[in-house]
Amino acid sequence: MSNASPATRKFSPEKQRNVGIDYAETILDRVRGILAKRGPGGILGIGKQFRIADKNRNGQLDREEFLYAMRDFGTGLNDKEISDLYAYFDKDRNGSLDYNEFLLSLRGNMNNFRRALVEQAFDIIDADKSGDLTIADLKGIYNASQHPEVKAGRKTEDAVLTEFLHTFESMYDYYVTLIKIDSLSNPFL
Repeated sequence: MSNASPATRKFSPEKQRNVGIDYAETILDRVRGILAKRGPGGILGIGKQFRIADKNRNGQLDREEFLYAMRDFGTGLNDKEISDLYAYFDKDRNGSLDYNEFLLSLRGNMNNFRRALVEQAFDIIDADKSGDLTIADLKGIYNASQHPEVKAGRKTEDAVLTEFLHTFESMYDYYVTLIKIDSLSNPFL
C-alpha cells in the first residue's frame, strides 16, 4: 500500500468505482448550494477555477486538475467526495472530464416559468428575428450610457459593452440560439 495521500497518488481510470446517481446528486446538491450562496458569480467563479486548473487548455480536466479546482474553489467537499463526483461524470472512463458538461449539470434544469422569461427576453433582444442573438443584437439593446464608469468618463460605452460580453466568457461563438438555451436546461440535448 502506498504512503502517498489520496491527493498525490496517481489516478488510473480503470480503477474508478461506479458511483450511484443518488449519491452523485447529493454531492452535486451541496455544490449547488455553495454556488447559490455566492450568487451569479458562483457558476462563473467555478468555471474560471476549472479553466485555471486546465493546464493544457483542452477543456478537459483529469482527476488531479478536478481535485485541485474543487478544493481551491472552496466547495467543502472532501477528497473522496470529489473523486466520486469525478468518477460519476467520467462516464466513458477515459480519465477526462469535460468541464462545460459538468457546469451544465451544476446549473440544473430551468423551470417552465424561468424558461418562459428567457424566451421572452430572447425575443426582445433578437432585433432581426433571425433566431440568433448576435453582438449586433446586444449592441442594439444594451445601453451603457448610464453606467457609472461611462458617466464618470473613465470608460467608453464600447468598453462597458465589451466587459458585459466577457461575463458570458467564451461559452458561445458570438451568437446564442434558443437551442443553445435549451442545452442549458438539459446538457444532454
